[in-house]
Amino acid sequence: KTSAILELLNYRPEGERWSVFVNEYGMVSIDELMFDPQTPEIHIQELAGGCFCCTTAGMMDTVLLQFIRRTKPDRLLIEPSGAGHPARVIDVLKSQRFSPILDLRATICLVDPKDFDNPRVTNSEVFHDQIQMSDVVAINWLDKRESGQILRCRQWIDQFDPPKLLVAETQFGKLRPEWLDLDG
Repeated sequence: KTSAILELLNYRPEGERWSVFVNEYGMVSIDELMFDPQTPEIHIQELAGGCFCCTTAGMMDTVLLQFIRRTKPDRLLIEPSGAGHPARVIDVLKSQRFSPILDLRATICLVDPKDFDNPRVTNSEVFHDQIQMSDVVAINWLDKRESGQILRCRQWIDQFDPPKLLVAETQFGKLRPEWLDLDG
């Protein structure tokens, strides 16, 4: 996910302020070290120590609101923990507290096709809901997974209702910036 966000930051229009809000499940940040702090128009805020949807849920609203007020972003990217349930984050962003200052656009879910072959993952309610609640699903790791595995994963994703705005295939976490503005 961090590689995907780093890729998107390469497409930031000159002069736009972009902010990235990262949820690190553990207490030690690895993600924050990957971002280049030399660009003044890009701001990173991390909420570590647990997941947005449960452990740090009480802090998320306040920390995110302070971050938005401080950085005044033209675009806000949020990277939740991979174990997190998307409903909590989406509900917060659509709440009365945030809806006047945010225009929620497409939610993107990166999927590794090998996870589709793991019943422990596919039977997980959180994994299922991450895909169900996303607008765009990017099947990643095309360079590392066999074509049959990718096809089975895509066929499974195509069965979700409502259908996704876009199911794309990519590698190295390369997301297209126009996916961010899809609106459904």
